Amino acid sequence: MSVEVLAGAFRLGCEYVLKVMRKERETLLTLLEAFVYDPLVDWTVNDDATALRRSINAKPSASASASNEIKGHKKDKSKNKLQDWDAKKRHFVGKLKQCQKFWSKYKPELLGQLSDMSREIAKLQQIQAQRLTSEQELVNLNQRSALISEISSLGSAIESHSFNTASPRYASKRCHTEALARLTTLRQVDYEMAQFLLSQYEKCLQQQQLAEFNVRLIQFKLEGSSWHSEYLALVDVLQLHLPAKTLEGYDNTRSQIDELFGRLSDLGLQCVEHMLQYAVIMSYYPEQRHRENIYVRFHDSFSGYLHNADSDSPPTTTPIDKDCKLSAAETLESVWMDLNCQLHQLTQHFANDQVVAQSHSPSHSLLAAIGQSNCSQSQLNAALVRTLDGATSVFGDYEQSALQAQNVKLGQQQLQFIQLVRSMCQGAVEPLEQANYQLTQLQEALTALVQLQHCFELEVPASIFRLLLLGPNLDHLQALLQLSPEALGDRYNQLVRKQQDQQQQQTMPPTLTLTVEQQFLLSLQPAYAQFDQLVRALERIARIIKLIIDDDPDQSQQCMDLNILKMGRTQLNERLFFELVLQTLRESRSYDVRLMAIPVQGLVQRLQSDYIVGLVSLISYAYYTGCGIRCQDMGGGEDVSQLCDGLFAALQSEASLQQQQFEIALLNQKIETQTLIASAHHWAYGDLLDTELPCGHIISRQKLCEAIYENWQTLDKSSEAMQQLQLQLESKLEQLQSQRSNWNRNHIDSLLRNEELQRQLASDQLKLINELSKCANALCSIEQTGMISQEQQKQTLINMDQWLQAHSKWQASNSRISDVEQAIVQLLDPEGAIDLSWLTNVQALLEDYTCKVQREISTLECEQQTHHRLICSMLKDMQRQQDNMPRVYLRSLCAEQEDQQQDEGKLVPLDVQLLCGHARDSQRTLMNFFQRLLDMRKELGGERRDLHPEMLANWQEQLLQIQNIAVHDVDEFFRGVEEFLQHSADSDSLPYETFAHSKGAPNLHEQKRNAYGVSVWKKIRMKLEGRDPDSNQRCTVAEQVDYVIREATNPDNLAVLYEGWTPWV
Repeated sequence: MSVEVLAGAFRLGCEYVLKVMRKERETLLTLLEAFVYDPLVDWTVNDDATALRRSINAKPSASASASNEIKGHKKDKSKNKLQDWDAKKRHFVGKLKQCQKFWSKYKPELLGQLSDMSREIAKLQQIQAQRLTSEQELVNLNQRSALISEISSLGSAIESHSFNTASPRYASKRCHTEALARLTTLRQVDYEMAQFLLSQYEKCLQQQQLAEFNVRLIQFKLEGSSWHSEYLALVDVLQLHLPAKTLEGYDNTRSQIDELFGRLSDLGLQCVEHMLQYAVIMSYYPEQRHRENIYVRFHDSFSGYLHNADSDSPPTTTPIDKDCKLSAAETLESVWMDLNCQLHQLTQHFANDQVVAQSHSPSHSLLAAIGQSNCSQSQLNAALVRTLDGATSVFGDYEQSALQAQNVKLGQQQLQFIQLVRSMCQGAVEPLEQANYQLTQLQEALTALVQLQHCFELEVPASIFRLLLLGPNLDHLQALLQLSPEALGDRYNQLVRKQQDQQQQQTMPPTLTLTVEQQFLLSLQPAYAQFDQLVRALERIARIIKLIIDDDPDQSQQCMDLNILKMGRTQLNERLFFELVLQTLRESRSYDVRLMAIPVQGLVQRLQSDYIVGLVSLISYAYYTGCGIRCQDMGGGEDVSQLCDGLFAALQSEASLQQQQFEIALLNQKIETQTLIASAHHWAYGDLLDTELPCGHIISRQKLCEAIYENWQTLDKSSEAMQQLQLQLESKLEQLQSQRSNWNRNHIDSLLRNEELQRQLASDQLKLINELSKCANALCSIEQTGMISQEQQKQTLINMDQWLQAHSKWQASNSRISDVEQAIVQLLDPEGAIDLSWLTNVQALLEDYTCKVQREISTLECEQQTHHRLICSMLKDMQRQQDNMPRVYLRSLCAEQEDQQQDEGKLVPLDVQLLCGHARDSQRTLMNFFQRLLDMRKELGGERRDLHPEMLANWQEQLLQIQNIAVHDVDEFFRGVEEFLQHSADSDSLPYETFAHSKGAPNLHEQKRNAYGVSVWKKIRMKLEGRDPDSNQRCTVAEQVDYVIREATNPDNLAVLYEGWTPWV
């Protein structure tokens, strides 16, 4: 058959035959499985075995021709030659001893030379550092000379040059520098205090740290109540053995401690709640505004001055657009009010639906009624299928109407319907595994779609507000908007790969410094993960639909009408996701989260139209009818049908209530996020705008800080009271111990053990409360809440303000004089206006200094060349030692070993193979060492005029690696060889004999035959299941036929056919 007619009847016949073979694959595989275990079938392809059978079955008359064939072959003279393994062993041992002796002899000299080279390179680095310093000094001298030349060129107009005021400017700078230095010494204590407060304040801003405080306080509260119950039981027993007055004082003190213990836990939880609210708002607070706090400014300026006092520059401030901030505040208030209106309407609707649902029978009672009915399983299945058929038809119509109305809740309704189908079928119909897998994949796709929508409606806008909008980072936003989707995707992928590499190598620092753009890109990871999951799920669903078309011809027409098979207009790729991100960023400039959600809602509508609509009805139908053949409509099932209809309505009502609860929770989360964003915006810019900002929906910063301050003061007082009560309790315990007797000793010991555990618990709680109090103290100090009345706090603020003023004056005086002018004044102060004599003297001094520096540079260059030549000569001397290294030629022996291994039943003895490997490794180890020396010599021997610091550091690193190779690799290897040789000399040698492969040969051949047979059987099974050529993915009938025809008509495959088949090909 020619290639031109493959697309006609031949192709259809192939598809029909393959469908039949797939359908009956279990029967075919069962028949083929018998051949795998048949001992008469030989699956092994062995030329030697075939030749052996031919020689055994050969007739005598054929002896002449056989002899002629044998004569035509070259004889292998070494085939049956006995090997002298002892001689080879002695040869290898001798070579090993030679290599070991060579290393032992030359090792001290080589290591000494390597150490000398390391010292020479270190000297080169020192000389290079001095040379770079001198060259920089020469550049500075040239700049000063250029300035003097510029002044001299003015002639009589030198009085108009700005350098005339350099002397007073330098005097002003020196005065401010000295004053700041004196003030810095005095304010060192304030700096340490500010550093401590800021470290504690950072803990207040860590939400994870505050959450740990919350968990531990709740744990203390629960443990305290359990120990108090045990204490009450012990006291009841002790009242029988001790006087009432003795226990009365102890019991009162213990009760006060327990009450105060619970109060401390409640106060701590309340304080943590306020601090957590403060920390969440501050996560949206602009970093630039936070830097304006006096404690932060003092700490940053003071630390910067200490670390780099000469090159500090005045901070730059970004102007604030007041109109933009006012418009943003109004927009945030409008969005907050709109969300609250939606929440109010949804809450009323939920309450009404809940009242209606309570008037109907719940689902569990209907399930019980169905279970108590006398209907058969067939009637129940038929009723369920009828109910679900009607529901599926109605839901299909709803999908089309919701798609036309652009209902953003369509995905949630689809998930709800799938869950309803599962609930209806649970316990009554058991669908096939394949149908369950299909519905699960659709459910995963819809879940990913809904989660993606939620990410772009809540998490992504929150990241945009936190990183780009609230702070003066609009330039970063504009930079991101200038990128294309491809460029943004490349940046994201590079950043994620870098982060993953650092995590795998465990080299990521505790606080990785990231730019604003990088932080925003990393915040997209959850949304990108949902998008990737959605794409993969839709690809699996498309393959499932193609398989349904192949397996069930009845549904082929319905499946062909689905949009998912028509290559939808929306291409699911990475570009689509980052285009969505850019669209959201463009809408974010309005500060309106409702507008930010429009792009993702549009994408969801396109995906619903191009991929998903119609799938829910089809796959749900396959799910609840997958239990077998559909049951016929039977009589007497009207009651069961009514019960099934009622069950579906009850489940739908309950699911609707759950969905409304989820929407209410989501709206509350949006309102909370909007409140935090609006509060952070008001905290940052409320005091800078002339117009009063709307603040009815924000959290007051002053009230929140005052609440934290009150909690902190109460915690301190309660902690002091707890410590005093514990001291009183110890005295009561001493009195109680004095009442010990043989009758009450055990009970008093139990009470003391209980008291010890409670004391430890109270001590742990006090430690936690003290740590929490330090954080609250730091927060109140930074916010200056409740502290202004204290004299110490006032004086600290005054001291910090004085230092900041002195620092700003020092920065201003630094900016008024350049480094070149300052250096000239330090060289020769004109002490007023400059003249020609002063210029002449300065020029002479500069020329002298220039000549001196040039001579230093020339001297350093000569020293560099000397040390460089010395290093090269040392490397050359070390390389000459390679001529004395013994040579081990193992190529012929290795080839001989390979021939022996292919011989009939003979192997090289194991110890000879081991010695051969050691000899080869010894030569390779030495060659590797000398090769590294040769590489370094080539690099050092190249002609180069300048020796850069990076180059010298690279040489030092290479030399260190060579030293490590010599000390660790080479030396340890030959130490192991020496131990091996000594052990071989002390122990008896094993007899050297050959081992035949023929031992146990029948079993081996049988195992090979069965294994090959099983592999053939498995390959046939993969073909029948449609997993050829890719075993990890099942292809359709059409795809498999395409692959087979393509392989059969491939010229590369046709070229290897038997040439006698050419007329048929």
